[in-house]
Amino acid sequence: MLNHFLIVAIVSLISSVQLDAQSAVYYCSNTGTYGFCYNSESEMAARECGYYRCIVNGGTQPVIKDYSSKSGYGALCIGTDYVDTKVIVVAFGYTTRDEADETARQNCEEAGGCKIRVKEQWNDQ
Repeated sequence: MLNHFLIVAIVSLISSVQLDAQSAVYYCSNTGTYGFCYNSESEMAARECGYYRCIVNGGTQPVIKDYSSKSGYGALCIGTDYVDTKVIVVAFGYTTRDEADETARQNCEEAGGCKIRVKEQWNDQ
């Protein structure tokens, strides 16, 4: 009976624990490609997935752009600076999609971007 109680208690504890949301974005300046993942089970899983997706998209030397464990809406914006170099900015963990989009746009502008476009959106639970 005690074993049964312990098993039920452990299963209840495990099912009540929620994993944090995990997102990661990689960018390759050589090719201008990016890759991202969200809803990953761990930071390492998000990083590996984002890196791999950047490679699949044509990246040759992906570099981590940003990562987060915040849950909520995210957005990735791309603009260009005054010498036509890509400016990529990510916003994580917002309550609404519009809030994530607007924050990413503002941050891209502050980083020198113009002709800014929201390229990706997600909801990381």
